[in-house]
Amino acid sequence: MALRTVTLSGMSTLFPTISVTDGNYVWLSDTINNRILQLGLPDLNLVHCMGSFGDKEGQLFVPSGLALVDDTLYIADTENQRVVVTDAHTLRWRGSFRPDPTVTQKKKWTPRFLAVLGDELIVADGSTTSLKVFDGDGSFVRVIPFQTGKTGMRLPHTLPLGMAACGEWLLITERRRFKIVCPVTGHETGLPLPYVSTGSLKGVSVDHAANIAYVVDGGGHRVHAFDVIDTTPMPRSENRQVSAMGIGSSAAVARSS
Repeated sequence: MALRTVTLSGMSTLFPTISVTDGNYVWLSDTINNRILQLGLPDLNLVHCMGSFGDKEGQLFVPSGLALVDDTLYIADTENQRVVVTDAHTLRWRGSFRPDPTVTQKKKWTPRFLAVLGDELIVADGSTTSLKVFDGDGSFVRVIPFQTGKTGMRLPHTLPLGMAACGEWLLITERRRFKIVCPVTGHETGLPLPYVSTGSLKGVSVDHAANIAYVVDGGGHRVHAFDVIDTTPMPRSENRQVSAMGIGSSAAVARSS
């Protein structure tokens, strides 16, 4: 694969963190500059730019996760504690939403990563390390519970650093763990990665056409690739291999960057 670097005119201070694409365009979350960019493919020419610092309509404060559904672009406006909805092809403002304070238990809600499963939008909340589910109109649906231990205490985990939908399941990266999560029960199972103890995991993405899931291992300077197997994920047991989880762990490879 040929590597090509493109510098956008007048945007030397670009700090993209998250991107989504539909094959014709790519949308970038320029986090530090509080804006969203739409670039045309394959030349990566700037088509639209939206956002500036603030909490009003058309403004953003540390935007992060993005999700694309047809002609709608959802933006995790993290520090404004809301999800912004725009027209994907013009970046025109359509509105924003956040859960009722009774849902967040009056704690700060910091949406960080977004994923779409069917007609539902899954939001990873960085302040409570929980997942919240909304419908396409922004109405709150439910909280996805985390797996608990025998004592009822929540199992140790870290903040999500990436999230992607894979069939009917969620793939989530934490600093040193890659896991598959059931969006109904919250049951989670970790998937083995080579040498991950020396690295720090970042984002995860799924190439649905090629049936491959990619996990960025920033500290290890590599990308891990998993074959996505079209089977039903199953809860892990002592006698069951993780390859039965619907993602072939035996096919994991470390690809040097």
